Amino acid sequence: MGIEHKMVWEIERDREDLYDKHCVHNTNGGSQSKQNAIVTSEYAKLVCKQLRGTKWAMRYSNSCWIYKEGDTLAMGWVGHGDWQTAINGVDKFVVYGPFHENGKYSYGSEQSHMSMFDDRDKAISKAKSVLRGYTVAEAAQALNGDNSSKVCGVQGEASDAVRQAGKDLGLDISYNPKDHAMLSEFKNMLSTGYNFLDHEVSQNVQRFVDLFKVHKKRDVKNIPMYYIEMTKNRWGEEQVGIAFLPNARSMHSVKVEYNEIIQPEDVKDWMKQRVAALHMMPIGSYVEGVGYKICPTAYYIHTEEDNPFDDT
Repeated sequence: MGIEHKMVWEIERDREDLYDKHCVHNTNGGSQSKQNAIVTSEYAKLVCKQLRGTKWAMRYSNSCWIYKEGDTLAMGWVGHGDWQTAINGVDKFVVYGPFHENGKYSYGSEQSHMSMFDDRDKAISKAKSVLRGYTVAEAAQALNGDNSSKVCGVQGEASDAVRQAGKDLGLDISYNPKDHAMLSEFKNMLSTGYNFLDHEVSQNVQRFVDLFKVHKKRDVKNIPMYYIEMTKNRWGEEQVGIAFLPNARSMHSVKVEYNEIIQPEDVKDWMKQRVAALHMMPIGSYVEGVGYKICPTAYYIHTEEDNPFDDT
């Protein structure tokens, strides 16, 4: 299953609807589910009293997110229910922390990040020690999956375009084209002003050469990108977190080479321009050569130099 990450903007968006669903109207589960939602929400309120500046929101009828407004990702969640796997037991007070490992369950399972208690006070004490916000580097790693998919998708589209252009010329191009015997011949014909008898063939040859050039530029193993995150510090002041990913193409175990937190006025102009361009786009939008919009406060942007997707 892996670690569960939840973006704060989604929690804020759905907060009232989920509260109405589980604590007010409770259309699913009946009176027992509603009672459990009340117990869980009261537990979450007490956790937030111990964690300065945090808020809670219903996750399901038996669990609540714990987060800080202004953060990108939630700190984790608390719940009241039966998450035991070996037996069907009594409901317990549970703490789920992305960075917590209890060692009692196999790595990667949901339970491996939980602590379970019969006593609510002990659960609250554990939540206070386990739940924390993500660092800039941790957020950059946690959210890179969708960005990586978009980046790999651009590379795949460039490869597909070459194969289609080759097909239009009657050429069989491999799935991952590296070169072709006719490529140098076509380049030579175009450079010497060869007079094609068929105008459509002439256009297809030019298109094949142009698309191959784009594909070869896109076809790299390492694509460096920056993760940019606008958050607030404990005093509510705006700050910008920046993390450098030497290879954002990596879907798993993406590495962060360095990260820093700076003032908004210290962000480089070219970074501001890329973020501004993405800010106008819907969430989940990728702009080739510019970057990817995770949410209104978090972005991945291509580097100014060494950018294989920039054709300007």
